[in-house]
Amino acid sequence: MSEVPVPVLQVDGLVKHFPVSRGIILRRQVGLVRAVEDVSFEIARGETLALVGESGCGKSTTGRLVLRLMDPTAGSVRFKGEEIATLDKGALRRLRRHMQIIFQDPYASLNPRMTVGEILAEPLQVHARRYPHQFSGGQRQRIGIARALAVNPDLIVCDEPVSALDVSIQAQIVNLLQNLQQCFGLSYLFIAHDLAVVKHISDRVAVMYLGKLVEIADKKTIYARPLHPYTQALLSAIPKPDPSLRTRRVMLQGELPSPFNPPTGCRFHTRCPHAEARCATEEPKLREAAPGHRVACHFFETLPAPIIVARAGAAKGKFAERLAAFEAAKQTRTSAGQ
Repeated sequence: MSEVPVPVLQVDGLVKHFPVSRGIILRRQVGLVRAVEDVSFEIARGETLALVGESGCGKSTTGRLVLRLMDPTAGSVRFKGEEIATLDKGALRRLRRHMQIIFQDPYASLNPRMTVGEILAEPLQVHARRYPHQFSGGQRQRIGIARALAVNPDLIVCDEPVSALDVSIQAQIVNLLQNLQQCFGLSYLFIAHDLAVVKHISDRVAVMYLGKLVEIADKKTIYARPLHPYTQALLSAIPKPDPSLRTRRVMLQGELPSPFNPPTGCRFHTRCPHAEARCATEEPKLREAAPGHRVACHFFETLPAPIIVARAGAAKGKFAERLAAFEAAKQTRTSAGQ
């Protein structure tokens, strides 16, 4: 009987609280910003897990906790089975060559006073003479990717790596990341808010709201049958490529609450169109809806699924032909690579 391979990354019960203090002379703690609360997931070798959610939900903080760029308040982070949350500085420095990050902003993440050769020479000596300001945004992001790959890592945290780029360049960078993953067996934690990009690159998707995971499943399941009301609302906003179809938009009321004072019970209940009295007092646990599909909602079994309806009178012909051609080209590339 073959052994189950150890995941590249295992995160269990990850918590990060930031203390809030007041006072000039006598400072005192008045509360906590609960940025990440009891987050758990794992990533297999060669897999891409997308972490999605609104701005301020704790995605980037989770990525930095995974890399120990900041220390967690509680929880466990294991890289290839080794606990890293408690490693000393020397051991952590040796481990870091296997865990790298691609930052969101290719303009701010590269030191303008260093040549590209000097930037890449921090982990590996390479000869190049131009400075970051002499490159376009897409070129700078490729330099950031090269810097991350220079030490031959196993895991790369991609912190919204294409959100600052033009749409055409986004596709190039995403394709580059996928090609590199196939070549080197890389594992990605892909942090993003653009669900169209996530659908293209991810194997599984974890949806985050106000510091907590609310749903996690493989990509096909999440996009075909989202069960949490927040996931349904996010996905209902994605334009359909077929003009003859549209999704009934789920409109959320109100703003994202503050992590300094999160709502009691289910953190989403203040904006949820299906909330009941129980939601305001009892926090839902991540429960298994199907193998590999977990949802944190008291009533996901009875919630209505998003409705996709045909738009009367919409022409399909040319669009359907183009869509079929794209799919055929994709299948051809896949077959050629095998």
